[in-house]
Amino acid sequence: MSTTLTTATPPERRSARLITELLAPANLVIAILVAIGWHSTASFSGIGWGPLAGLFCGGLPIAFIIAGARRGHWTDKHVKIRSQRWRDLSPSGGHL
Repeated sequence: MSTTLTTATPPERRSARLITELLAPANLVIAILVAIGWHSTASFSGIGWGPLAGLFCGGLPIAFIIAGARRGHWTDKHVKIRSQRWRDLSPSGGHL
């Protein structure tokens, strides 16, 4: 009979992970651009321009990094290994 010990993630670790994900640069860029768009025009047109800018400045870059991590170009979306951070971010990965 084999028994496996499963340990639950401590609450401190879960809250640290949540804070890390919420305050990630891509999320902050999107939130700030939405706030700036709304504040600058004080109308609904600004609310439309904010997410559009957020898509190009935060959404697409993080999607590219996540796709690269899934393909094995980087360790994860945080790119923890410093030598991987300088890799060319072009779609060809620096190979033409």
